Amino acid sequence: MGDKGDKIHIYYDLRAAPITFDAAVYFAAAVAKCRLMGFTRFDVHIVASEFRQLTPRDKTYAIKTKKWRLNSIISRLPWLIPGVENISLYKSDDIELKWPRYPENYLPGVTKQFPYLFSELLRTHGEGGDVQVYSPSDFADSWAKKRIHGKPTLILPLRTADFDGGRDSDLRVWFEVHSRLVAVGFRVIVIPDHMDCLNEKKYQQYDWDSCAEAAMDIDLRLALSTNAYATIGINGGHLAPIWLSDATFIIFGILNKFSAVSSLRALRAHGLELSKQPSFFKEYHQQFDWREAILLTPEYVLATAANFLETMTSPKKPGS
Repeated sequence: MGDKGDKIHIYYDLRAAPITFDAAVYFAAAVAKCRLMGFTRFDVHIVASEFRQLTPRDKTYAIKTKKWRLNSIISRLPWLIPGVENISLYKSDDIELKWPRYPENYLPGVTKQFPYLFSELLRTHGEGGDVQVYSPSDFADSWAKKRIHGKPTLILPLRTADFDGGRDSDLRVWFEVHSRLVAVGFRVIVIPDHMDCLNEKKYQQYDWDSCAEAAMDIDLRLALSTNAYATIGINGGHLAPIWLSDATFIIFGILNKFSAVSSLRALRAHGLELSKQPSFFKEYHQQFDWREAILLTPEYVLATAANFLETMTSPKKPGS
């Protein structure tokens, strides 16, 4: 295992990897694989001397946006994984390569692909790895417990992002869902999209208990979900740390014909099977809903969520 025994160095190079929440998938699979190899301590090295220019999103985002996402998303994710001890951020080509490392054959500027697709999670779990690696910090956990206090609480995270608007939450639908859940006795905390908080603030058009601070901090958002009775949300990258944690959730809008990354073809390419749950999900407590996003109505979301909540009395266990 090298000179330092149980420590391994995990590299993520933004010249070949995305500046999105896909990084959450990469870090989860990487840590799970390294744990299978016997490593328990991790140093993460993020290389950001340049940014990838491959996908439509890569080409749409300005450099200043990519730098902001580097600081607010990519460099924050590893701290939510137990065992991560240090994070190094390289903004130049002066990169120190250490051993042992993951990927084992990584070379700066040479490695062109990083395993960040959902299929990597399924493959790693199939090998015996636990990919649900994220958990909130002690501070965030304590804050969330105070924020929730008392009533059974549901978390409704929204998506109103700055790219691929076809995947966004229909706020009218979700306000109706919120109102009916409140009417039957739940406390509901709405987490707006972080880009909406910074721009139009559409979420403020509705009378609900919103938590903008959790929108702006991955740690606080994760803590609310891991402490809540359940999270009920619309699919988006911001939820990746949640479904890669021990939180209880049901996520709608996984299938979306208006989005290239959520189309039936894309999901199948990532190893997902329609109407089946990912193998690493905890039965009765973690669920993807497979109804086409455009067909989501308040009535359908409420009925499906109610059925999900009723089954939650069964014990958690991996599998579907």
